[in-house]
Amino acid sequence: MIDPTSNGDADHVKSYCLMDGSMAYNVVSTSKVLSDPQTPWVETLLTNDALRMAGPILMDITGVGKHSERGQEVFHAWRAYPRQLHVSLITTKLSLQALTDHLRPFTSFRRRNGNTYGLRISDCRVLAYLPAALSSEQWSTLTAPMIEWKISSRAGGDRLPLSLEDARFEHFGAPAPLHLSEEQIEKLSASNEPDALLAEIGKAPSFENESLTQSNYETALECVRAWKVVKGLHRDKLVVLGKKVFGYPPSHRKDQAWLHGKLQELIRA
Repeated sequence: MIDPTSNGDADHVKSYCLMDGSMAYNVVSTSKVLSDPQTPWVETLLTNDALRMAGPILMDITGVGKHSERGQEVFHAWRAYPRQLHVSLITTKLSLQALTDHLRPFTSFRRRNGNTYGLRISDCRVLAYLPAALSSEQWSTLTAPMIEWKISSRAGGDRLPLSLEDARFEHFGAPAPLHLSEEQIEKLSASNEPDALLAEIGKAPSFENESLTQSNYETALECVRAWKVVKGLHRDKLVVLGKKVFGYPPSHRKDQAWLHGKLQELIRA
């Protein structure tokens, strides 16, 4: 068994920021420092030159202070998306290049038909449900070198630690391409449904309504649940349902009794 978290001493522990470039694209793509392939403390997980800044971006932030040049670049990029949902923090003893090489295979997955699709491992909204969609072995392989992995939450406040299994140490090494079953893909799709609905009806997280990020998600989740109860309803009905519910003030939507009653009323209409 290899334990990548116990080799060496505490002085060798490194801190990294994993950022979703697509969620902060206007900032990261225009930053001369972050977008420069020669910047020694930044690595992009996508190798395609045209897409590299729109994918996961890994930054070494070990010992970085807010007022240093590096710190100013990092913290400016951190503020590019509401609730910093594009930022997670990783603690490990791997070097920047080694962690990049480890994470890169997990930026996509293959399905049974052989086609390859992207996987948003730097979007905290996805990371919140990814452990439940992957098998225990897959999750352990992904997190094998991690001492800690914390994600930002919709509610704000302190970042939340992801659950890391002790068995992950057994899976440390060169990860194979990620293959997902149809059932796993369905889990990912179902878990993403509330966020997909919010995007479709123009209620994705915004700085204008940042305080509603959590409650808007909870409302969208209730819409999805109500829609799924009635078998055979076309997805267009979910979008209509979402638009109508979000047409009411947040004070109404936060009232669970009112929300459930209104959803039942709209479903029957």
